[in-house]
Amino acid sequence: MKLGDLGEKNFIKRILNIIDEPRNLMKGDDAVDFKVKEVSFIIKADGFSFVSSKTPWNDYYDLGWKAVTSCISDLAVKGGRPIAVLASIGVLPSYEVEDGIKLIRAIRDASHFYSSMFLGGDTNNGEWVDVFCIGEEAKPISRKGANEGDPIFYIGELGLTGIAFQMMKRGKDLSSLINKEKVLEAIRRPKAFRLWEVNLDCIKASTDVSDGLAESLYNLAEANSLGIHLDFELEGQTAMEAIEKGLDIKEMLFYAGEEFGYLLAVNEECSKSFKDEVELRGGKITRIGVFKGNRVEVKWKGELLERRGWDNLISF
Repeated sequence: MKLGDLGEKNFIKRILNIIDEPRNLMKGDDAVDFKVKEVSFIIKADGFSFVSSKTPWNDYYDLGWKAVTSCISDLAVKGGRPIAVLASIGVLPSYEVEDGIKLIRAIRDASHFYSSMFLGGDTNNGEWVDVFCIGEEAKPISRKGANEGDPIFYIGELGLTGIAFQMMKRGKDLSSLINKEKVLEAIRRPKAFRLWEVNLDCIKASTDVSDGLAESLYNLAEANSLGIHLDFELEGQTAMEAIEKGLDIKEMLFYAGEEFGYLLAVNEECSKSFKDEVELRGGKITRIGVFKGNRVEVKWKGELLERRGWDNLISF
């Protein structure tokens, strides 16, 4: 059997039988944690090939920035406070020197943006970037820990990467968008919310969203052996433009990728104060649904959503 027949998700399931257990987090969670003497750490490795992630709107600086954000978002949503970043890059001899420098500068700049040191790494022949994030463990937050009735919040702006990818598939130029600057920022230099700066005690379970919202919701439902019922609508300028251009709202919301947002199961009793704190720090936070029933499923306005997300070996 070829890896392309197996798919990335099933390949990962086989890998989980080989790796060691983390300290508090689940095997296969967004990041892993361990303890050295009296200090607990959370670490993450994340990256991508340029072929799969470089859109017509990305330069090499954008790719470096996006790689760091991808790593930091996973670390942060598990309760980590980033402190250091390393990177391993693959570049071809035919590349312009300045493109290689742009990639490295972006990794440094994004690391500093997240209050982390960039300490170097490794160079290779190829076309990819991998980033390694190290953080102090503020509070370990597993995917598992939610109960029936717990509200689900999303931190991030829904639909921005979705509208870009749908327009790209249809061969449409983003310059026609009224909010094109916001959309371009989301797909070129995304910024993960600094979750480590708010009180994490209200969060019961969490996962990052980067392979599509639907897949991340199913990961959360599966980890907690619960169903998820969603009742939100896409609103604002992104929704109006999507309707005007005849785009598929459901595809935009649930099957985009590279969102770098957070899905959080939150204690109902402190949900308002938590939401207020996130908004006070400039975060966009939306209550999107609730855990309901013991059947692992995700429904949006009563409709069962297909489980589908980005797969590096298959695509969507």
